[in-house]
Amino acid sequence: MPSRIIEISWMRGSQEPPWRLLQNPPWENYVALSYCWGGDQPMKTTLSTIQQFSSVLPFSELPKSLRDAVLTTFSLSLRLLWVDSLCIIQDNSVETAKEIASMPQIYQNAHVTISAARSARCQNGFLHEISMPSAQAQVFKLPFSCPDGNFGSVNLLHDPDLWDPIERRAWPLQEFLLSRRILKYGSDQLSCSCLSIELHGDHNAEVDWFSKRDQRLLDLRWRYRYSQYNTNSIIDSWRHLVSEYTRHKLTESKDKLLAILGLATDIGTRRDDKYLGGLWLRDLPVELLWEVTSPLKPRPREYRAPSWSWASVDGIVECFVDADAEVDPDIRVLSYGVKPAESTAPYGGNGALESGYIQTLGRMRRADWIEDRKTLVVIETGDATVGYALARTTYDADYGVSIGPISVWCLQICPYEPTLEKGPDGLILTTEDEKFFRRISTFSYDPDRYEDEDPSFYDIYREHQQKWADGCQLRTIIII
Repeated sequence: MPSRIIEISWMRGSQEPPWRLLQNPPWENYVALSYCWGGDQPMKTTLSTIQQFSSVLPFSELPKSLRDAVLTTFSLSLRLLWVDSLCIIQDNSVETAKEIASMPQIYQNAHVTISAARSARCQNGFLHEISMPSAQAQVFKLPFSCPDGNFGSVNLLHDPDLWDPIERRAWPLQEFLLSRRILKYGSDQLSCSCLSIELHGDHNAEVDWFSKRDQRLLDLRWRYRYSQYNTNSIIDSWRHLVSEYTRHKLTESKDKLLAILGLATDIGTRRDDKYLGGLWLRDLPVELLWEVTSPLKPRPREYRAPSWSWASVDGIVECFVDADAEVDPDIRVLSYGVKPAESTAPYGGNGALESGYIQTLGRMRRADWIEDRKTLVVIETGDATVGYALARTTYDADYGVSIGPISVWCLQICPYEPTLEKGPDGLILTTEDEKFFRRISTFSYDPDRYEDEDPSFYDIYREHQQKWADGCQLRTIIII
């Protein structure tokens, strides 16, 4: 059971159900609420309100979405409801981090999770009429013969603008993945789902009927649940999870690691692995090979995570090599460390990390990054340079207008594999003192992305790949 929960009691003769907070409740079926805050909460538990909320309070004082959640809980013949803004002391950072780390148990143990999907703010509520189609919606009205012999009509609707507000937010994603059953109040319909079936209104919904967005989320949920029984698939599940998570928005940028902490705690416990600001120690250094696919944004001004973590940037993140990709035999992670902003919190606790580093021994070489930072030019002995335009490079962030070439170091993580004609792959780093390095990009050699080229092109390509591999030297560095 959660350490704190809302007790609902509808007294005889009462026009509305009073509620209060229970501390350390005994085991009983309860409901969890997943909803969009939409800004600071008009009613929340703090050190100054905890005593007041432990007494019987009127239903009318709750924000609309919370009132609707109370009514829904009562209609399900249940009397206990968990809501984060009321069941966690919001101005106690130690408790906040501790309770967020308990999210897996809270949502997994809930009898059902109410998803207030159609509501963008807690004041809006969700027990209201469904949304009307937008002007861009395609609506078709077809005649329909009812079983009782009467004639009616069926409206077929495709609305590209019909998004539930909760589907764009980052925090509810882990609540969706962790919950056993979800009662979703969407903009266009009510649905109920568990791990084996999805119901829309009064009818079963085959998976093929879902939108691409719904299918992607259901596939992610299946992967995550399956990984509980197959530990070999956990890292694959985590990669898909990070890709989906980085598509969602956060009101507070500093919450980048916090809003996924519940899932990280769950995976770390099952995997018995160390969590380093969004990456897993057991899978380093391959875990470092992520890239931002779109859109590129400037790096946040406020420190959030080390440059080698995807949590340090914004935009959709993908891993561009397989989890079981061959790793350069010479690369080693010699030491590592992350310092959480809240020292008592598990896995880096209450949001942004304070600092982090990885010390590596690996094959490196110096290069210049030119032509809008899309081409690596390797510095050779003497005055001559050879351009390696065939290596694919990607930005981690929008660095603004490029002014001439910049000097970089390249750390090889995956080696050149002549039989597969792939590699090397690695990180592009910058340094000001030759001691501490920061990640700014990745590079990759992959001939598969070129088609219908002259055979001599591939000969040159393989020559460049081999030259790169032969020109690297072992070096120990610290990446921050």
